[in-house]
Amino acid sequence: MAFTPYDEALRTHFKVNTIGPLTLFQAFLPLLLKSAKPKFVAMSTDVASLGDTDTMPLMPVTAYGASKTALNYIVKKIHFANPGVCSWVLSPK
Repeated sequence: MAFTPYDEALRTHFKVNTIGPLTLFQAFLPLLLKSAKPKFVAMSTDVASLGDTDTMPLMPVTAYGASKTALNYIVKKIHFANPGVCSWVLSPK
């Protein structure tokens, strides 16, 4: 099966925007746990809002928004799985 532009865009955006921050967190967790007030912050975007999907164009925003929505979910799971580490996402807007 050949990759479509959607496949490639999704792979690229998820690698950078979802897997990248998760890998960074995993690598730095031992150092974070040595801190008096450990914090992990990831950059999100308004495009990650599920409530605004009807106003967004299909491409190229779909892959980017989906990857950032997944990031939001992962960071929330990180926050609750690591009670000593305050974790959240910020949107630059």
